[in-house]
Amino acid sequence: MKKICLSVFLAFMLSLVLITIVRAQDWLTSIDGRRYTCPIYAGVTEVIDVRGKVIVRGEIMPDGKYVEVRRIEIEGRTTTIENTSKTEIKIPKTGNTPGWNKYNINSVEDVYIINVEDNNITEYSKYDNGDIIQHVFQWER
Repeated sequence: MKKICLSVFLAFMLSLVLITIVRAQDWLTSIDGRRYTCPIYAGVTEVIDVRGKVIVRGEIMPDGKYVEVRRIEIEGRTTTIENTSKTEIKIPKTGNTPGWNKYNINSVEDVYIINVEDNNITEYSKYDNGDIIQHVFQWER
């Protein structure tokens, strides 16, 4: 009797695991091929393209040129990436002075939260100075 109960229990647990895997694949399949965008500054739009289990991160420049920034494997609805490289960012100068201000910063962690129900992906970037910047990318239908 104990062996039968254990077998039934194991079969039940296996079915729960399989249902969970299928559901995970369903939501990921539902966003495959989507493009999410977030306008940021000076005519630059940040882009997330979902390709299978990969986020392709890029930018569309003011002249319309697309530049791929990196590829990130999707680990689940929340994906965290540890960063080890320093980045130079350029931000347009304000006022009457043309040109760009350059800053050397170190992004230490990026977190991507995929929200299928609200059709967006939120990116949190944490920097070595303690700043956290949030970008919300909307599905471009």
